[in-house]
Amino acid sequence: MKTHGLCHLVGLLCLSTVSSAKAASEMKTPGIVEAPVQGSTMSLTLEQLPTLVRHAAELAFRGYSEGYTITRAQVDMDDIEAVYEVQAKSSDGRFLEADVSSDGKIMELEVEITREEVPAEVAKALSTFAPGFALSTEGPAYEKSFRPSANGLLEIWYEFSGTNFDVEINSNGTSVLIEPA
Repeated sequence: MKTHGLCHLVGLLCLSTVSSAKAASEMKTPGIVEAPVQGSTMSLTLEQLPTLVRHAAELAFRGYSEGYTITRAQVDMDDIEAVYEVQAKSSDGRFLEADVSSDGKIMELEVEITREEVPAEVAKALSTFAPGFALSTEGPAYEKSFRPSANGLLEIWYEFSGTNFDVEINSNGTSVLIEPA
């Protein structure tokens, strides 16, 4: 079985992190990886946001939506390096978040989507690996996440915010990550 590097980065329960749908269907036992220790998250005013970080987030938001308003920012020290989380609202009212490194590299762009925008294979993986999953009423319930992969290409993941746990599923439904809410 080929393990996805993101499992180790995020440090979650990986129910299925395989390279093919056939291998995913043969998976019987979930794999366990160590969860990260929670660090400190500090809210920032928009004036405290480093110029390079703000500029990178604005470029990411512009790539998705012509109109947006940055609403808040924070710095997360959970990882090896600081990650700035810059949140915005698009002109159509969708939640946007860009995770940006201190050197201006976009680490992830999250875009709020509707249930209807979730691909069928992703919805099937959610019902298979998280039966009875209950969506949270706080924040966006469904998000599409764009992330760089180990080979430098973008990966698309779908994120579901739950009441007890959150679920992330890759775009073809073959990798499922579960973490505490």
